[in-house]
Amino acid sequence: LFYASTNFGQSSHFWNELPLLNSYITECQRFLQKSTPDNDILLYFPINDLWTKYPGDILLQLDVHKYSKWFNKTEFGKTAQFLWDNGFTFDYVSDKQIKQLSLSPKGKLSINNSSSYSMIVVPSIDYIDKNTFKKLDSLAQNGAKILFVDKLPEHFSGLMAEKLPDEELIHLKKNLSANNNIIISDKLFEDLELPGIRKEEIKKMGLDFIRKKNSSGYLYFLTNLNNQYYEDSINLGEKSDFVEIFDPQSMTQGYIETSGKFFLQLPPGKSCFVQTLQEKPKSAPWQYSISQDSISLNNEWTVSFISGNNQNVKPLYKIDSLRSWTEWGDNNLNSFCGKAKYVSDFIIEKFDESSGYKLIFDDINESAEVSINGIYCGTIWALPYQLEIPASVLKRNNAIEITVQNLSANLIKQIDTHQQNWKKFYDINFVDIQYKPFDASNWDYVPSGLIGNVMLIKNE
Repeated sequence: LFYASTNFGQSSHFWNELPLLNSYITECQRFLQKSTPDNDILLYFPINDLWTKYPGDILLQLDVHKYSKWFNKTEFGKTAQFLWDNGFTFDYVSDKQIKQLSLSPKGKLSINNSSSYSMIVVPSIDYIDKNTFKKLDSLAQNGAKILFVDKLPEHFSGLMAEKLPDEELIHLKKNLSANNNIIISDKLFEDLELPGIRKEEIKKMGLDFIRKKNSSGYLYFLTNLNNQYYEDSINLGEKSDFVEIFDPQSMTQGYIETSGKFFLQLPPGKSCFVQTLQEKPKSAPWQYSISQDSISLNNEWTVSFISGNNQNVKPLYKIDSLRSWTEWGDNNLNSFCGKAKYVSDFIIEKFDESSGYKLIFDDINESAEVSINGIYCGTIWALPYQLEIPASVLKRNNAIEITVQNLSANLIKQIDTHQQNWKKFYDINFVDIQYKPFDASNWDYVPSGLIGNVMLIKNE
């Protein structure tokens, strides 16, 4: 198989968990595909400026390896990053698409009457296509809002760029400078405080988002990709009397009555959908997690390695703390790839049959299938390392089994250390990211298994 692709075959360490990932993707797409984009800004992609200024070969490749040259360090990239960081929603627009733009009587821009936009933002550039500049002038004359960052372009692009003064360019710039619908801004943030341009405050709180429209109102896909946010009251750019929350990982949902803002719990690694509604939905109220009593599952664990290359490992290990099994002092475990079953027991002294519980892990490498008292409770395969446990599963004295699958990296390290031939390809060599022959023998061992604490926390 081609080396740059991913192959999920039965030998993959993620084979059993792949349906869970697919289910998550399916649920996300079920919502996203039934809605339309709801972005306020069209950000001009200045390809002619990039081409004209490019100092290198005749071909400018817009690829990830040259990202800093054509995007990150350019004024175009800086403008895009500013909009993203400050919660402004935008789509990129090309020269060809600008020529296709139409303007509604209310000043909204669209192509083929699809998604509509309130403004075009042109980054600080020197060169622009003549027809694009003329189209921008025409749109502005008819009421479209256009913001130029810092300045108007200096030259038309093309073979004669900068060679001769262009009277048409001078005339266009004069027209644009006098047009009330044109904003030439060196204070981008202040000038975007305009009607029709929404700023989502959740971005400053550490949440990333997609905002879309559907028949019910506005749909937000919220993700927490850092450690800045955990729970807080939030404001959305679109207000409503109710919101309905759906968790695509646990498949739970419920509604919240809002008062301009609402309380949201979204731990690092978590995502959810938030649907704005003007009427109370038929679903049940959203269940918040309010932690009370906590129990630390720090008793002795019995561990057996039940699948994978377990021929040389002992049938049973007893451990009194949860560390990577590469640190247990058994060299045979260093290269193990497969499933290990952790077994222990715990007591809930003040067991409450009416309350739910949450099982929280410090660290899982890489997935954990949990059963309590012989009842399957779920599989944790992604952040956050948490699992809701119904009270009906629990009792005062409990037995817990956690089956953990680790990565195959440690096994690949051993295979390459012993120079075994495992790279079977038809027509290509197997190389690393530097295009050198792939060799894992110098890798460090990656953590495997459960690490740190396991807590059972009662929810009110």
